Amino acid sequence: MAANPLQKACCAGLLLLAVGCGDGRLRGESRAFLSLYEVIDHRQAPAIRELKLNALSALVLTESEVKKARDECVAAHQALLSSEREHEQAAKKLDEAIAQNADGAPLPAATTELIRQGIDHADQSLGKARSLFESCENQARSLSLRFGKN
Repeated sequence: MAANPLQKACCAGLLLLAVGCGDGRLRGESRAFLSLYEVIDHRQAPAIRELKLNALSALVLTESEVKKARDECVAAHQALLSSEREHEQAAKKLDEAIAQNADGAPLPAATTELIRQGIDHADQSLGKARSLFESCENQARSLSLRFGKN
């Protein structure tokens, strides 16, 4: 039975970790992190991103620089996923409220306030994701420039 790409990436990461020690360990861990991180695309379906994030999150690391990059990148993607879910929930609530309002009258204030709060919270999650992605991308770029494939 053929291994899926995620399993192959995990195995490659583990192999790189097994080979590395000392300065080689930093290189190996950086490459293992990058091999898992670089296959995560924010345009992919949430379920696919969650699987890839789980693999990245489970990556055993000892080098603090790589751990920090991994943790911030995982947090950034999780915040983005959270924001997407919250926006979808707010949109669903709005659709339901409009569908229940057959006469076309304005929605009740309590309903619109609840929907607005959901959107505001989703926007806060998105802002957090943006902030985390800035740091994540800087760290990933630094590791890639130093230890990426040549």
